[in-house]
Amino acid sequence: MTTLKNGQEEQDFRSRSYYDIPSQEIIESMSDIELAELQLKYQPDNPGAIVVQNEWRRREKIEQHKLSKNLVKSQNKTAIVASAFGIIGTIVGAILTVILTKILK
Repeated sequence: MTTLKNGQEEQDFRSRSYYDIPSQEIIESMSDIELAELQLKYQPDNPGAIVVQNEWRRREKIEQHKLSKNLVKSQNKTAIVASAFGIIGTIVGAILTVILTKILK
């Protein structure tokens, strides 16, 4: 199994060298500006352009995941506050009912 992985890595290295595509680690470490500059280097259907486009998608998914986590946290806080108001309203309503029934008798 190790030979197959090494063979795939070697083939990937050769393909990246042939099309002048940086390694995945280098692409992931690039800033957005650097990635955009790299993207300008390739024609739209070039393998390099596809690799860069995949990196943009990966970054978008990471950003979307962060936003989704923040949204869930915010929704949880809102649900807790709404529940607290509901409980307090129920207790106040019950107390008022008892008081008003005693007063109006």
